[in-house]
Amino acid sequence: MVFQTEKFNEVVKTNIGETFGTLLFMGFQEQQVFEDNKPVDGKFTASHVELFSEKLGDSYEFKLPNDFEIINIPLMAEVVVEGKGSPVIYSFTNRQTRNGQVTEFKDYGISVKIEGLKTKTSQSQPVKPDPKIENK
Repeated sequence: MVFQTEKFNEVVKTNIGETFGTLLFMGFQEQQVFEDNKPVDGKFTASHVELFSEKLGDSYEFKLPNDFEIINIPLMAEVVVEGKGSPVIYSFTNRQTRNGQVTEFKDYGISVKIEGLKTKTSQSQPVKPDPKIENK
């Protein structure tokens, strides 16, 4: 038996920053959007984001909200998780194709769900060349 919940677990407190440390962006797990069992050209949604934890030395997938829009983040850019996070069991529609027949079925996963994601902006100024040094 599987207990499914799409809301945040208020009992288990998860401090993403303390647990995972500095997070580096590795990519979104994009899924093709389907309408009437046919793929919509050029339309994708992001269900998960893969982040590298410098503290733990490994990459992890975090579940994104259903209405999350894909944003442009450079590879290996430092990112910050917005809001709270908690462990969650979620369901998703999986598709399998055999002999040209598309079969849809419900599947389940467990992950850490986060509210949002943004890049960490650096407050440091770019390095300026020293005017005393001449290029010869």
